[in-house]
Amino acid sequence: MKYQKFQKSYDEAINTIELLLIPTPDEKSMDGLVRWMLETDANPHGFLPEGWGGSLSTAEGFAGLLNHLHHALYDDGDVTFVTVDDQPRIVFAHRFDEFFRERVLTEQEISLERDNARQPRWKLEYKIEVLDINPSEFGPLYDQHHTAWLRECFLGDSRHGDIEYNANHYRKYKQWNESWIEEARLSQKEK
Repeated sequence: MKYQKFQKSYDEAINTIELLLIPTPDEKSMDGLVRWMLETDANPHGFLPEGWGGSLSTAEGFAGLLNHLHHALYDDGDVTFVTVDDQPRIVFAHRFDEFFRERVLTEQEISLERDNARQPRWKLEYKIEVLDINPSEFGPLYDQHHTAWLRECFLGDSRHGDIEYNANHYRKYKQWNESWIEEARLSQKEK
């Protein structure tokens, strides 16, 4: 019966996730990264490679991502932590891969660079920096970026809008900071 297959698949996925939440004594321990991915409210499409963002929506998808990440960390080394224009990302490619840049950038970013190279309108080249960090350091690094991005979005939305309305929307994020309301008020007074 399919229900039993579904239950077995789900139970195996939960078991995988729970196993990878257990700290290991080495620098590649994934427990901090796994815990962060379970708790973050950041959009996974922002920090995972294209095609992997949806994997955080089901136990089976998440376990599949974690298995892939574990294999990349411990077996073949085909995972690199990078920033693209200061946005942290996880990339399933070795830093010395011949096509590393193409694996780091999204299809849209590659297209924008290519189009601009043909008809230069402005200098457009994404800056990629390889990070020398352990998996557990990625989450806090991404949170810093995400917090700064949320603050800028809130302040931008509030420049000409209803600050309290916008604050109610942004309060759903863990990185929300009430002090941004005063910044928004000061910004409105300056215009």
